[in-house]
Amino acid sequence: MKDVSAGKYAQSIKEIIDRVVAKGWMSHNIFAIFKCTFKRKKKPHPKASEFHTLVNHQFKNSFYELLRDLYEFSCYTGFAYQEVYDSAPHHVNLQDDGELWIYIDRQKTGFPEKVPLLPGAIKLIQKYKNHPVALRRNRLFPVPTNQAYNEGLKEIAKELNFQYLELTTHDARRFFATEMTYKKGVPLKTVSKMLGHQSIKTTELYVDVDEEAISESMKNVKEKLFNDDGELKNTTPVIEINNTLKVAHIAVK
Repeated sequence: MKDVSAGKYAQSIKEIIDRVVAKGWMSHNIFAIFKCTFKRKKKPHPKASEFHTLVNHQFKNSFYELLRDLYEFSCYTGFAYQEVYDSAPHHVNLQDDGELWIYIDRQKTGFPEKVPLLPGAIKLIQKYKNHPVALRRNRLFPVPTNQAYNEGLKEIAKELNFQYLELTTHDARRFFATEMTYKKGVPLKTVSKMLGHQSIKTTELYVDVDEEAISESMKNVKEKLFNDDGELKNTTPVIEINNTLKVAHIAVK
C-alpha cells in the first residue's frame, strides 16, 4: 500500500476501536497515540493553452474524438464520469433567466449539481442528440465504459504530447473549478454549489491558485487603487456637507 491508503485504513481502525471502547468491550484505544499524517500531492490539471490544443485537435480515430468531446463537456460543467454517463434530455431545462441549465444529483454525495450550460456544452449536446446509442439509452451522450474511457484518455494525452499530465475526468472537474469559474471571478461558494460538494473545504482542494491567478488579482487591485501615473487614487467617499445640513435643518423644522 501507498502512504495515503495505509493512513486511511489506520484512521478507520482508530474509529472502530473508539466505538469498541464506548461499548465497554475494551478498556482503552491502543491506537489512540498513533497520528495519521497525509501529504497532499499537487494534482495537475490542463491549463488553458492545453485545453485549446485538445479542443482544436483533429483526431483520425472517431472513438478518440468522442472521448475528447466527453472530457470537454466535463470541463464545461464540472461533471464526473458517472454524471456525464447518466445525463439525459430531461435533465436539461430552460430556466427563468432564459438560460439552459442541467440539473442532476451527484451519485457520490447525493447532492444536486445545478449548472448553467455554456455555449460549448450546448454544441456538444446538439452534436450527439441523434446518435443511435444515445437515443437507445435515452442519454445525452454515447458514453463508453469507465475503463475504456480512462484508457482512451491516456492515449489521447500521449498523442497530444501532454508529458506531465494524464487526462482523467477528475482533472476535468479541477479545470472547471479553476480555469472556467474561479479564475473568471466566480465566488468559491458558487463553484462549490455547482460541483455538488458538501463542504466548501473540499472545493478549496480543487481550486489551484497559481501565479497566473495571483497576477490577475493584483492587476485588479492596481487598477482600483492607482492611476496610470502610479499615484494612489483618492478612494475616500466625498460627503456633501451643505446638502447634509439642509436635510438636517428640514428634519428639525
